Amino acid sequence: MTGSLTRRMKRALLDLAVRAGYDVEKNPGSFPPYRVLKRLNLGVDPLADVRTILGDSLACIFDVGAHIGQTAERLTAAFPQALIYSFEPDPASFAKLRALADSVGRIHAINAAVGDTDGHAAFYVNRFDETSSLLKAAPGASQYLLDASGLTLHSEISVPVFSLDRFCEEHGITRIDLLKLDAQGYEMRILDGAWALVGRLAIPLIYLEVSFVRIYEGQPLFPEIYQYLFERGYRLVWLYETSFHTHFYCLGANAIFIHESIGIRSRQANRSRGMTDIA
Repeated sequence: MTGSLTRRMKRALLDLAVRAGYDVEKNPGSFPPYRVLKRLNLGVDPLADVRTILGDSLACIFDVGAHIGQTAERLTAAFPQALIYSFEPDPASFAKLRALADSVGRIHAINAAVGDTDGHAAFYVNRFDETSSLLKAAPGASQYLLDASGLTLHSEISVPVFSLDRFCEEHGITRIDLLKLDAQGYEMRILDGAWALVGRLAIPLIYLEVSFVRIYEGQPLFPEIYQYLFERGYRLVWLYETSFHTHFYCLGANAIFIHESIGIRSRQANRSRGMTDIA
């Protein structure tokens, strides 16, 4: 009877811990013989997840494909100590980005594209300027837009292109705490241009747009992006803001990848990041 009562009490306490938002794992050989971890509410808000993983003291954020500064504005609010380098090649969009940068002060606006080489490249400005890219629209891709004319080419211009490795070397930047990419199909080429940074583990988190259908010619789809990053030690945190605008299957999403070197949820790692670990 006593043993049965003890088991019921133990089960009740463990159930209470779970309802309170903790994960309970057996930890034989220790006292108490359980490990209790505060459950992480990952997978809802990407910037909140960045704060959970790295804290709020990020020093350097790169915003590649900044458009008029929508994400840059959110980043300045979420990470008040960070310097944000925002790259936008389209002159019309850059003018609005520059105005935001002048008003905020912590945003460095750069009127250029980012890629795997340094020089100049053709940039295709589309009718819906958020779809403009260094890549041409793929045949049939207009079916995935609410406005089928959004990918219609408006103009073609020449823009400067930098690799992240070269830009960081020239500006004395040794670490990018968060690399955000929204480059309309050019993301893998940008990562190719950051091979030195990636190789020395100087980019712990990558937040990028991924596509499950081909919008641009030569665009790598999600499986290729996933494999590319996996082979370089990155692991998927979650997919956010999935798109079902025109079809009953997912067209694209935003994704966060974390390097496996900082992705272990251990007691030591939790303490260093301010996470709760109760034994």
